[in-house]
Amino acid sequence: MNAELARFRLLSLPAILICGLMFFQGTIGATQVIIKARATKEYTTKLAERDSDQPISYHFLKGFFYPGNISDKSLAEVDFMDIATNLAMHLTKQNYYPSKDTEKNDVIVVVNWGVTAVEDDVMDMWNISSQEEYEELYGLGDGTTENNQRLLETFGPSETPNWGTADRRKNSGLLGFEETLQSTNVMPQDQYDLESALNRERYFIVVMAYDYQKMKQNKEMNLLWITRFSMKSTGFNFSEAYQELTFAASDYFGKNMKGLQKKRSGDRSKVEVGEIEVLDTVKE
Repeated sequence: MNAELARFRLLSLPAILICGLMFFQGTIGATQVIIKARATKEYTTKLAERDSDQPISYHFLKGFFYPGNISDKSLAEVDFMDIATNLAMHLTKQNYYPSKDTEKNDVIVVVNWGVTAVEDDVMDMWNISSQEEYEELYGLGDGTTENNQRLLETFGPSETPNWGTADRRKNSGLLGFEETLQSTNVMPQDQYDLESALNRERYFIVVMAYDYQKMKQNKEMNLLWITRFSMKSTGFNFSEAYQELTFAASDYFGKNMKGLQKKRSGDRSKVEVGEIEVLDTVKE
């Protein structure tokens, strides 16, 4: 296993644990969960050809935690094991089952989570009129080491470089909003709703699935699918929200859907995915 992988926490959950757990039944008030689901053509094609009785074996890899810039004690109440255990229950819907035999597993599932950071707009506060002027005054980079930055670029969810003000530009990519916001076909109300969502903190989870055999044998980072899902944090706590988030997004794991999907937390209806958009690659 390469050095970068070794820095992350690998986790495989025994299948007996998954079978012995009951799905969480929501107790928090309803709010909207926004989901962005992408998958490669290679993955969707192979999945369609795969024997439906043959499970996909995987193990987890701990990605990045984003603490935001507010004091939220509920984030500290949930650790990676909590999120992974809950995810594992819902991944069974897509015939994904964890295996301890990491050398032979089909997929490695990387999990990133946290809350978005929303700050006052420095450009507005200081009457800065362009991104170039902002970068000239404040410079680039976020203080991370070169190695940590490389790990973030490898396993962390991508962030769009050119939408809106600094924090909103970052968050639009993290949450999967940027494609819709940059589209010429977006409806004014949808644009307003998404921009409003970026103006307040949001809990989120980003699940990324890689071809583990290619990673292990050829050192190739072959991303198969990625699902981003988020909800507003105001009025909620993460210790309950992460379960609702995962439940709402679970029908979309491994799917390639056009645009953003929206579902109410607490909605126990099953989503039947019909015709889906097929693209050649996932750009991450």
